[in-house]
Amino acid sequence: MNLNFLRLFLLTTFLFLRQSTLANEFNWEIITNLNSAKEIRLQESQLFLATSGGFVSYDLSRSSYQTYTTERGITDHHFTTMALSEKQMFILGTLDGVITFFDIQSGILKEDFSLQGNEIIAIHSVEDTLWIASKNMIAVYLYSPERKIFQFRDFYTNFNQNFDAFYDVHYFDRKIWVASNNGLFFAPGNFLQVNLKSAESWDVMTTADGLPNNTIYSLESKNDSLIIGTASGLSIFNAQNFQNFGSIPVRNIRLHITQIYVDNGRTIYQLHNSQFNQLYTTVNIINDFDIGDSGQIWVSFEEKGLLNTTTTEVIRFNGPIDNIMGHMVLNSRGELWVMSGIFGDQRTKGFSVQLPDGSWKNYRYLNDWRSTSSTQQVIEDEAGNMWIGSWNGGFAIFDPDYNIYHFNNYTTSGKLSISSVEGDDTLTVNPPDSVRHFLSYTNNAPDLLVVTDLMLDIENESIWLTLLDVRGDKPIIRFQATSYSSLAYDSTNWVKYEIPDQLQVPGSPTAAITKDIFGNLWFGTQRYGVIAADFEENNWLVLSEADNLKSNGCYAVAADQDGYVWLGTVSGLNAYFNGNLFDFREDYQPIGLVINSIFVDSENNKWFATDKGVSLLLSRGSPWDPESWIHFVPKNSESIRSNLYYTNLPDEEVRSIYVDDLSGDVYCSTLSGIAIMRSNPFTTPLKELNQVKVGPIPLQISDGQTSFVYFRNLTRNSEVKILTSNGRLVRTLNLNNSGDFFGSFARWDGRNDEGRLVSTGVYVYLVTDESGKAASGKLLIIRD
Repeated sequence: MNLNFLRLFLLTTFLFLRQSTLANEFNWEIITNLNSAKEIRLQESQLFLATSGGFVSYDLSRSSYQTYTTERGITDHHFTTMALSEKQMFILGTLDGVITFFDIQSGILKEDFSLQGNEIIAIHSVEDTLWIASKNMIAVYLYSPERKIFQFRDFYTNFNQNFDAFYDVHYFDRKIWVASNNGLFFAPGNFLQVNLKSAESWDVMTTADGLPNNTIYSLESKNDSLIIGTASGLSIFNAQNFQNFGSIPVRNIRLHITQIYVDNGRTIYQLHNSQFNQLYTTVNIINDFDIGDSGQIWVSFEEKGLLNTTTTEVIRFNGPIDNIMGHMVLNSRGELWVMSGIFGDQRTKGFSVQLPDGSWKNYRYLNDWRSTSSTQQVIEDEAGNMWIGSWNGGFAIFDPDYNIYHFNNYTTSGKLSISSVEGDDTLTVNPPDSVRHFLSYTNNAPDLLVVTDLMLDIENESIWLTLLDVRGDKPIIRFQATSYSSLAYDSTNWVKYEIPDQLQVPGSPTAAITKDIFGNLWFGTQRYGVIAADFEENNWLVLSEADNLKSNGCYAVAADQDGYVWLGTVSGLNAYFNGNLFDFREDYQPIGLVINSIFVDSENNKWFATDKGVSLLLSRGSPWDPESWIHFVPKNSESIRSNLYYTNLPDEEVRSIYVDDLSGDVYCSTLSGIAIMRSNPFTTPLKELNQVKVGPIPLQISDGQTSFVYFRNLTRNSEVKILTSNGRLVRTLNLNNSGDFFGSFARWDGRNDEGRLVSTGVYVYLVTDESGKAASGKLLIIRD
């Protein structure tokens, strides 16, 4: 069956089936990294960029730009390549095989899905024909004057020689030429008369024919010659013979007037009198370059933005360090901290922080400390310090003034790179002598500390850390305080717990941690299911596939306000309550089976980040009622479910989710940037105080011991006042008391405003919100 016909049939069927789902769409604000332009084109005073975070049109005369991402309505913004046609139209290819057409004059974008599922490697436009290369396929499009767009015609996958990947495609001498890692493929360009589906129509040239290397990266043509960039120099083919120049790898080729320019990934050269003259060199990785009419050269770097090599003008875009992001937290100061990874990632990309003014700062450890950049999880402690765990690099603490404290086993100094739109800075970081081996380290590798998760436990005055595959089988670490202080440098404040041998959980593969309302700790593991522990009673529980757990790989655990513990595995969702393990299937389960992250908001709604999108389980309904489930997927998703919304979510792989209880904003990290649903209509901060919960009652207090009574389910900008039975004010809790107020809940330690413990007796609490509404009740305090 013709590929185009098959895709059209499937798309028509899919659109028909989608009519049964919700037609409404919810817009997501999209934040991406634009500083890694894969290809750039300079047109007069305009720079056009194909980046992994969107398409950019930059006006050099005004220093302003337009960005086109899924927020603007396209389905895929991870661009890998682009070409400019004679119709003054940019054609862009994406990682997922979507072809996007951008009309320069109108600014209108259109998309074609005929090649979806095939990463686009290169595009070449000649007159009314468009040639496109994926890794192992060549496709051809023809221009339609009626529709004013290129339309898919055919594709070719049979060739005369084995290869691993195509790198470029070009039309020259009435032939189509394809660069590969195993020679230069070519065939007649008249595909309407020649059957290019037949392998016999294709031939290949190699070093045996005169090429300097069989690995060919780039192709261009000039007059009657084909210009070929190889791994061992430049070659010019005049349709009969090869003339070879130099020995450097040639990644990109640009022609300007009569001159040939190339780069090898670090240096740009001009070919002059058969010699390569060096024009510009850098320590950064060059992705692409282009030359303006005046001869100015613009260079795009990997992660480092753009540079005009003549004027030294630099262009950097405000954004996170990467587009593949991981776990995140919005802290009490309004800073969004975003890690580069989730469980198992070793991407060494560091982490990013968005400040309240919208600016981003990006951090990455270098040299011998690179493993510390494999960031896994982040939490805020009671004093506003940010704790960041890493895969193999221990953990780091950033205080509110951005002073940094490291806990690892390194013996040599490292470097911390800090970048933003303002520029780069590098700090030298040194290993802290006093904390070596505070934590259990990786088997047979004492310098490697894998911190998979962290949890602030205010009620038990602790911060918990989970580790992976550690020596001595003690993967659970308890720091006996709720914030960073000098106590962190005393090893006696760090307690290591082992998992009992009788549980038969070898290797200590802990992956995630949560705490239920009964005080039990729950640990998801890499391959042995879920472990629950009551440390006070020394009671342990293991749940595995033998108990009908969906999978022994459980990387997401979260406890809700009703006592349920939600267990997200790599094969679906379970929940545990009161001795029962519940299974979720069919229409009452998240949209994807791989559960990457679970977030329980202040209204007890459950949010699931999955491999197929975002799912929301509303607390006001039953989890076994399909109407209680709401799902968000990208526009090009093939998922079909009731209560499903097709949105401009940038990718179906959602890696982490965080809900701001004050604003209702939902933050999602994906493989294609950060997506934020502003003031989502399904869950917002509580508007009434009738759900305030207070406990424990009675509260027992004594000198030398700290205990708290907690006020939960508070509304926005609430205030709690504690009064005596005759109305005298004892204590006020509000946002100004950052140590006692945490957005949706507050706590009271039984002390008055002067810091003294109150006497035994009955007290009154009064909770008020910004509109003047109130809730009240009584507290019994028992002082020993």
